[in-house]
Amino acid sequence: MLSSVKGVKLSGLIGRFVDTIQRLRLEEISAGTNFRMIQVYTAVLAFVPTQVSPIVTFIAFIGFSRGTGVTLGASRLFTSISLFQVLATPLQQLF
Repeated sequence: MLSSVKGVKLSGLIGRFVDTIQRLRLEEISAGTNFRMIQVYTAVLAFVPTQVSPIVTFIAFIGFSRGTGVTLGASRLFTSISLFQVLATPLQQLF
């Protein structure tokens, strides 16, 4: 391709050549947009369980523990976080 650039310049077709290349680049970008959006959605869906589940669970625990008097100690907290990581890692790899 690079060896024929001199021939394209000498024949005066450089304008058409540039227009064709630019059109093909725009088509490639528009064709890849859907694929990139699917990748974004998949990445977000894969990381939601690891980020949101501990927060939701601890808020629920605090809400339920007010009536029972059970406290959230350091050992229970770290055990819960490690269990979340163990359970969320396969979900993250699935997506």
